[in-house]
Amino acid sequence: MSISTRLTELLRIEHPILLAPMDIISDGRFAATVSRAGGFGIIGGGYGDETWLARELDAAGDARVGVGFITWSIAKRPRLLDSVLERRPPAVMLSFGDVRPHAQKIKKSDALLICQIQTLGQAKAAVANDADILVAQGAEGGGHGISRSTFPFVPAVVDAVPHIPVVAAGHVGTCGRRRIPAAYCGTAFPKNGAAARPNYCSIKMKKRIAMQQPARTVISTLPL
Repeated sequence: MSISTRLTELLRIEHPILLAPMDIISDGRFAATVSRAGGFGIIGGGYGDETWLARELDAAGDARVGVGFITWSIAKRPRLLDSVLERRPPAVMLSFGDVRPHAQKIKKSDALLICQIQTLGQAKAAVANDADILVAQGAEGGGHGISRSTFPFVPAVVDAVPHIPVVAAGHVGTCGRRRIPAAYCGTAFPKNGAAARPNYCSIKMKKRIAMQQPARTVISTLPL
């Protein structure tokens, strides 16, 4: 049974589920599996390995997959974004950094621009740069959030930019009374035995993830 939201219509998918572009783990086969199941898979371009990324885009075959980047990293390797746009992906996602140097190049390629944000200021800046979709990531998001919890943060973003589809990320459940158009999942996929390759996410790692408690999340810091 498909679920129709503004986001599913925009991405042309059946189910409002996005695969987070986890560096190395979200490879071409993994992203393609999610897309072929009706969601939207995003390959993890991460910190920028052009050879790896080209191989994984080939591995995705004809599946409609996007590519996600660490924004401040591709600023050091602009050729990486160009090489992806040459393949005309349906969407490109930017996380952690200033989107302004890259936004119009992505838009001119006819790809949708997905921006992951952790503050209301970032949300407004992304929209000002023509973002099509926002991923609002709370502090619970895989150790990469900033300080605001997902449940209060996502509704605040929805209220601040009501004309833009907002995807909830970070211990996603139900975010109040507002209708969130999609869920964005990272750790949940390998935890539940999805398509990640064994050498990237071992059985031992999956067991450790399953045993952990939310209170034990380690918060990392990344340049923003």
